[in-house]
Amino acid sequence: MGSQHAPRRGPLVVASRRELSPQSADPLVRQVARRVALLDQLTEVPIRHVCVERDPETCPPDSPTVDQQFATDDPAEVLGREAAGASAIWATDGALADHLLRSVPEGLPPLVLDVTELPSSCVAASRPPGGRNSDGLQTLVDELRGRERRVFDAADHIVCADSHLLSAVAQLTATTTTELAPTAAPVRTSSRSSQQRSGLVHYGRWTSEPGNPDEDGFNELVKHLGPGDWPLLTVLSQDAWPRLRQNLPSGIDIPVPADWLAVLRTSRLALLPRRFGTPPTSVFAELCAIGLPFQTTMSALGATPARAVAPLVDLGQQADWSTAIRRGLRDDGWWIETAEAVRQIAVEWLDPATQAAGLRTVLDTIGLPTSDGATQVVQEEPTRASRRISIGGTLRDAPDLKEFDSTLLTHTALVRERSRELQRDIGPVHGYGLWRAAHLDDPATLEDQRRSSIERAGPTISVLLPTYDSDPALLSEAIDSVRNQTWPHWQLCIADDASPNPETRALIDLASASDDRIVAHHLPENRGIAGATNAALEQAHGTFVAFLDHDDVLRPSALYWVARLLEEDPELDLIYSDEDRLDPEGNVFWPFFKPDWNPDLLLSVNYITHFTVVRRSVAEDVGRLRTGFDGSQDHDFLLRVTERTSRIGHLAKPLYSWRQIPGSTSADSAAKPESHQAGARAISDALERRGIDATVHPGFGPNWHWVRYRTPAQPLVSVIVPTRNHVELLAPCIEETLASAGDLDLEVLLVDNQSDDPATLDWLDSFEAAGRGKVVRYPHRFSYARQMNLAVASSTGSVLLLLNNDTRPLSACWMNELLGHALRPEVGAVGARLLWPDGRPQHEGIVLNAGEAIAWNMAATDQTPYTRNIRDVTAVTGACLMTRRSVFDSVAGLDEQLRIAYNDVDFCLRVGELGYRVVYTPWAELVHAESSSRGSLHPVDDEVFYEQRWGRPWSVRDPLYNVSLDLGDPLPLRI
Repeated sequence: MGSQHAPRRGPLVVASRRELSPQSADPLVRQVARRVALLDQLTEVPIRHVCVERDPETCPPDSPTVDQQFATDDPAEVLGREAAGASAIWATDGALADHLLRSVPEGLPPLVLDVTELPSSCVAASRPPGGRNSDGLQTLVDELRGRERRVFDAADHIVCADSHLLSAVAQLTATTTTELAPTAAPVRTSSRSSQQRSGLVHYGRWTSEPGNPDEDGFNELVKHLGPGDWPLLTVLSQDAWPRLRQNLPSGIDIPVPADWLAVLRTSRLALLPRRFGTPPTSVFAELCAIGLPFQTTMSALGATPARAVAPLVDLGQQADWSTAIRRGLRDDGWWIETAEAVRQIAVEWLDPATQAAGLRTVLDTIGLPTSDGATQVVQEEPTRASRRISIGGTLRDAPDLKEFDSTLLTHTALVRERSRELQRDIGPVHGYGLWRAAHLDDPATLEDQRRSSIERAGPTISVLLPTYDSDPALLSEAIDSVRNQTWPHWQLCIADDASPNPETRALIDLASASDDRIVAHHLPENRGIAGATNAALEQAHGTFVAFLDHDDVLRPSALYWVARLLEEDPELDLIYSDEDRLDPEGNVFWPFFKPDWNPDLLLSVNYITHFTVVRRSVAEDVGRLRTGFDGSQDHDFLLRVTERTSRIGHLAKPLYSWRQIPGSTSADSAAKPESHQAGARAISDALERRGIDATVHPGFGPNWHWVRYRTPAQPLVSVIVPTRNHVELLAPCIEETLASAGDLDLEVLLVDNQSDDPATLDWLDSFEAAGRGKVVRYPHRFSYARQMNLAVASSTGSVLLLLNNDTRPLSACWMNELLGHALRPEVGAVGARLLWPDGRPQHEGIVLNAGEAIAWNMAATDQTPYTRNIRDVTAVTGACLMTRRSVFDSVAGLDEQLRIAYNDVDFCLRVGELGYRVVYTPWAELVHAESSSRGSLHPVDDEVFYEQRWGRPWSVRDPLYNVSLDLGDPLPLRI
């Protein structure tokens, strides 16, 4: 046991041989990195990470997680120098601790030894073939006795995340020990659909040991796999592939990806032999954290908490484990049950609060001060990491790809990347063909839906079909698309609007006579589209009514998915789906993948359109469709419906094909200018009904609108600009901002962080001396969040504009546009459209957790309904963000634990939790030369903290984006 030490005020020095990155491919490194991140939150002394390695490539000098890197053949000298001013030393392996003991024989500060990074050969040796745990433990004890005994005795505290290792250490020393559960990915609240995963993942060495998946057993499994299973098999061990290949049917090619962690996160089942090259605790941590079922042996489980799911995972108890594996691949019920059992282990085992408690014990033991506030933050992390994102005050479930739970199994990450490459080669039309093949319901699934729906209780949905002089061939397709629905509880209400074509009338009568569920009414006079739809509504007896145009078609499963959604949430009043289009030759193209309910977007354009289903009582309550809005009667109707109810559901599947024929709005949105005028009237009426002082102007495209909010009050706007040197950027930004403000009342605060350029310093002095604004000095380590909070505290405006010093306004009314939205009581933050200096879009709202990205600046020229209309978004960039001071204060400003990255996204999410909307407007446009002042800064610590609070990619979905869209410009489909 180490001796007592006098209190010190220096840093806690973390000594490692490698960069401790949470994104490392090595799970052990990730464990230690996350542990250090928790320590940084818990202790009041600063943490200094020192990487000591002979090879500079192993620990790159510019690593964001390393304060100092040394390439040296003598670590003892370096560590001795670091120890001189340290409060304590945290060594991540015994060899470094040994160097430290040799360099500082006396007066060593408290030493904590983290045995997580003990050589993996020790662990492998501790689990011999056929041996019992007690035998393996003795092997490990013998191994450690020669390697680490001196270090164990000298340490003040020993920590480890593997109880097996810690048991061995306890036999060698009386030093105080603490077991820490490893942190892995944030726990998911719901598993992705079982059919949204690749198949079997084999991880580990190929073995022929009793009770393990051996070569003969694996070959037996191969014989039982059908042709459709082959794309689902992924082999991850280095020596398994050559052996397996010998037994494959000709023409079969199975991928061998390098990043097994990425594959695990998209897999259905993991097969884990007993012997690993990595301690099994790390592997189980990853599996439990992502809720992935796995099959292995009890001996592989060892003493880990994963033993709690032993009855579900123990292959050693299976008479025919190949049968068990096939069941895991194909039995959805087993998969869901096992995934939940595995995930539950993570809730108890991977809880960061548990780790925080253990680390706090260590800090108290070695006498380092801890912060109660920081501890509280850490203890809140489990619920924050797994909670649902709140948008507009409504909790929204985050089921990943829940909508596609009857699609084909998804591909591995490698296949997904290949799909992106393929789409770049073949273009968006053929890319959508690939997407349809991968995601739309296949014939077998449709048949299953029909069988399961026959006796299924559910709502009757009345489909309203107004017709007028319809092409009989197209009308017949529309009627057949209802007849072919897999959901049988429907009614088709046809109202013919006095068609002069006798063939059309005869077709309607024939359809009505052929099926009792089809009712038809021939109007004596022409009433227009709204009048004819209302006539169809008068015939409806279903609980819900759906709208179908006479030349469009429904997917066979459209009503089935509506009924399924109503089973999950029977209180919904309005449901809409994604859609695509049909060209005159019958080719399907041009999909529109929509966001979830987006009230500001609906005030700009009727993005809901098709397929729309409304509770019949609500349709009656709002007065049905109104005449006088022909061409935009559905837009007017939806605006009134969404004033009546907020219970709105979105089916993120294209269930409706809008036919494109010459002269139609689907072919050319400018073909019917009267529909644009009717849409503008509908929006104006809605604004008047709602008591909103705003005007409606033409948008960027036909049938798109710009709602301009008036600002009768003239509040003081505090413009806060962080800066450091680069007066050539700062001066134009300030001058053009002031010039474009018009008669707005502004105060400008410049937050200067260590400028040392004489020209910049002179400009700042003259700016302040002339009374044009205030310069707030911040001479400390760069922290965007801290700087902006400090400046806000020094400002007096009731409205705050956070603005980067490398921005320049392009639109004259940009600040008035932002202010109009910022003063809306339901809006908490508003952001602008930012362009690169060459004119390419840079920011059009921020999307969360799309693909592998935590937060992504949407910049997509091919998705103009999203990007060129005012819409609600989950977050906007702090490069140009306006908010009311009351909102800023209600969330305590920017979180200073996110020093550089993600603090703007975090701010918007916390604002959203209070029930406010976050709005993006393309009518405020600026140029942003991003990273001009400081370069690209993206600390790993910020990313780790953000992920702990809000979740990793795929853990939650952004409801204001669509899961079918991937990242890029143009946006590829997620095939």
